[in-house]
Amino acid sequence: MAQTEFEDCLKILFDKEGSNLYYSTGAPPSAKFYGTLNQLSDVPMAPGEIAVIADSVMTEAQQQEFAEANEINLAISRDGLGRFLVNIMR
Repeated sequence: MAQTEFEDCLKILFDKEGSNLYYSTGAPPSAKFYGTLNQLSDVPMAPGEIAVIADSVMTEAQQQEFAEANEINLAISRDGLGRFLVNIMR
């Protein structure tokens, strides 16, 4: 999944008043809308795609934490869209 697709997922969250975005290898990207978890795609995340997203949105300290724990919760802000919670798991 390219960075643009990550940004598209944030736009979907904004448009549908979602709150949380979830990425995990082997599962499609998912998001929480009104307390219910929904898939944003039918295509599971392939090995390596999570690392690409992680590298593009995390600080160096967050990348180190992610490398050690294989999971991280982030708050991502985008002008004009808002602030979203993003959970990324290997």
